Order: sequence, then C-alpha cells, then structure tokens
Amino acid sequence: MGYYIEANMSFTGATDEEVDLITSYIEENEDDFYLIYPNGKSKTEGKWYDRDVHLKTLSLKFPNVLFNLYCCGEDGTKWLEYYKNGVYKRVEAIITYNGWED
Repeated sequence: MGYYIEANMSFTGATDEEVDLITSYIEENEDDFYLIYPNGKSKTEGKWYDRDVHLKTLSLKFPNVLFNLYCCGEDGTKWLEYYKNGVYKRVEAIITYNGWED
C-alpha cells in the first residue's frame, strides 16, 4: 500500500548555468528523483515519500532558486510544494468555479 502521486517540477530564479547544474544533479541522482525527468516533467506516478529530503538538499545547493513541485495524489488532491534554501512550504490547491453567466 501507499499513496501514489504524480509530480511536475519547475524552478524560478536560476541562471542558465544553474539550470544546467540542476539538470545534471537530477540526472546524477536519478534514484532520488525517479518520478521526474531532469527537465522537471513527470515520468510516472509513484510513491515518493522522501521527496522533501531530496528537494531540501537540492535547494540548499542552489539557495537563490525557488523550486516548485506540483503534485496530484491518487485521490485527486492537488497541492504545491515550495523549496528554497532548505525551507519547505506546502499549499493546498483551492479550486473555484465561475457561476453561470448569460
């Protein structure tokens, strides 16, 4: 058993050189980042219980970069995890619908 998620990652504030270094880091640590490609796109869904440890470590290596991990759980729950300089924050998605307009 376990809780399956699908994840996509983006990051902001990175220089071109940092983008190359981040991509290389994810490639070199593929076992830790097995749910995402080095470009941050989702590979598959799976259990990634240690993602906070892996992404905190990554964010410490690039303290000026904000990493955004967009997650969708197997039950349809959506949330966003922020990582910057070893700090982690999670926010739940709030979905609103516009009313009917004539």
